[in-house]
Amino acid sequence: MRHWSGHFPTTKLILRPGILVGDSQTGAIERIDGPYHAIDAFRRLRRLLSSFPTALPLPGHQSAKIPLVPVDTAARAIVELSERRLNESFHLAGRHGPTAKELFESALRHLDINQQVKIVDQIPSFIVKPLAEFASRLPREELEYILELPALDTSHTIETLGDDWCPAFSDYAQTMWRGYDAFIQNR
Repeated sequence: MRHWSGHFPTTKLILRPGILVGDSQTGAIERIDGPYHAIDAFRRLRRLLSSFPTALPLPGHQSAKIPLVPVDTAARAIVELSERRLNESFHLAGRHGPTAKELFESALRHLDINQQVKIVDQIPSFIVKPLAEFASRLPREELEYILELPALDTSHTIETLGDDWCPAFSDYAQTMWRGYDAFIQNR
């Protein structure tokens, strides 16, 4: 936008996508990023996690929803909103995103690790971040994001695109993990 060479458009559409994940139909991804780092860490730590004597204490918030959006869903929303020529701002995040516990448990189930998850959100982040970064090799920025999830107001997006513009996580979770599996088999 800063280096726009043509006439500046009279409409200004500001789109703030949530965390983009693989295609909702095929699961296809181009890189390991975002929630895929969690399953990558769980895969590396499979033995330790499988033998853990109690529920796995993992960082996150109890009720905050992680704003996952399949890339094809985000693309359709961007096209639709762009064609309307609106002067507005939208958060492109599904209302039915998973909590940290739901995301972690989904990843563990996919890996056939039968462990319950206990979300720990009361340990100071200056302790959790280095420990989690060391144990899981998750990028610090992603740890900070999951520990301090922003509250995205998606009411205007839902009002404009409809309540079902973005599928619930449960509708594409298995496809998402299969896309991850296909990606790591080819790297």
